[in-house]
Amino acid sequence: MNMSTTNELDEVLTAMIRGTEGISDLLFVAGKPPQAEVNGALEPLAFERPGSVLTGERIKSLARAILGDNPKLLRDLAEHGSCDCSYALENFCRFRAN
Repeated sequence: MNMSTTNELDEVLTAMIRGTEGISDLLFVAGKPPQAEVNGALEPLAFERPGSVLTGERIKSLARAILGDNPKLLRDLAEHGSCDCSYALENFCRFRAN
């Protein structure tokens, strides 16, 4: 697991939680900045650099940070294109990820 990607993911999630009231989901879409669902509407995360877009490689790195080295999750992702898991910010909160 790449520690700088894990740190980046933790920063994104922490900013999401602390940034805006009404955030429910975070989406990573290639060609767009990270998108947060705020009161039912998708908006770019406010703390991201303006014009910052996600590449396929950056999304893969973020997914690897979430999945870690869990063989079942990696297998499910490879075989089915998705997997369900959780990710926690230590001593702060836990997220459901798909």
